[in-house]
Order: sequence, then structure tokens, then C-alpha cells
Amino acid sequence: MRCEYQVFIFEMNILVVNLGKLKINKMKKISLLLVTIAMVSLWSCGKYEEGPMFSLRSKTGRIAGTWEYEKILENDVDVTSQSTAGSTYEFTVERDGTYNTAYSYTILGQVISGDDSGTWEFGDDQSFITKSSNNNNSQTVTITRLTNSEFWTKRTNSNGDVTEVHYKSK
Repeated sequence: MRCEYQVFIFEMNILVVNLGKLKINKMKKISLLLVTIAMVSLWSCGKYEEGPMFSLRSKTGRIAGTWEYEKILENDVDVTSQSTAGSTYEFTVERDGTYNTAYSYTILGQVISGDDSGTWEFGDDQSFITKSSNNNNSQTVTITRLTNSEFWTKRTNSNGDVTEVHYKSK
């Protein structure tokens, strides 16, 4: 947050200096400055529910990478330890529109592992859509936070249960 405000203040200082060089009356300078502040404020509003407020990297640039579970919430109840105990999960998103998952978990002493791959795309607004090459199934989730190190999703299933998954970069 501090960096975002510093960038904003720096840009505003440049604007004030540039306005000072123009030969227009004071009232027009103030009006132009206020309009510019309002436009910058509206422009910098975050696209995602949980942020970030501003990013210099594109959505694709932020989402590309390898992600692992950080937290899993079912209807606002933290089920991370129940869902991930004795398991590993990696979700790799490539810039070219492909993804790969690799997982491993233990049930009754037996290790089960596998992987999946397919394509991904951003849908309308904040949706993220994956389509599996293995079984042709697609899944759509809503992105609630997307930074260089955090990728949070939310999904509501047919019975109204809400699952939130918070990934961290690996």
C-alpha cells in the first residue's frame, strides 16, 4: 500500500510542476488538478474484491507461475488442515494459456497421486476458467485477489456452498 501511495504522490507532484509551467489562471489549474485526482482515484480502484488496488503487471503476468494451497475455506470455515493433511498440490499456470496440476495424498496408508493439464482463460469480469485435457471438464471460479504472490478464488456450488481457496506462489 505504501508504494502505491508514493507512486500516486510522485505522479501528482509531476502534474503540479507541469501545471505550474502552463500559463493559465489559478482557478483553471485547481479545476484541472481536481479532475485529474478524481480520474486517477477512479482508475486505480482494484478490479478484485480483495485487491490489489493497483498493479503494474498484467493479469496474465501475475497469474503465471506455480501455486500451492495456503488456505481453504468452506462456507467461511477454515478446513485447510483437514483438506491438505498429508497431501501436496501444485497448480502451474503458463502464459501461453495452458496449466498443469500435480497432486499427491494419502488415504488409509495408500498414496494416491496424479496430474491434470489443460487450458485456461480469463472470462468476463473476474472469472478464471480451466478446461481439462484429460476429461474435457471445465471449471469456472471467481478471482478475489491476484498479486504476484497470492491468488485467491471463490466458487459457489449448486447447493449454495461457497469454497474459497487461497494459493501462494511457490
